[in-house]
Amino acid sequence: MLTEVKNQIKVMFLSLKYNIMKQMINKVTFITNIVFMVLNNASFIVQWIILFSLKDNIGGYTINQVVLLWGLASSTYRRISYIV
Repeated sequence: MLTEVKNQIKVMFLSLKYNIMKQMINKVTFITNIVFMVLNNASFIVQWIILFSLKDNIGGYTINQVVLLWGLASSTYRRISYIV
């Protein structure tokens, strides 16, 4: 059982490694994608900060809960897209 888990972890890291290598074939595109992804995420964070500065909670949620939920959802999507 433990060896199966180790094998799956190795496959996951190899998949991640080769996907990153594949994306880095064209370094300009790779860096541009990273920069614009950071800008996109930063714009959403600024929007949430502005909204929550106007109101303490929205629909019963505070800014900490929204940022936590958004971060978890984003990280889950990214991990799944790398594995597949």
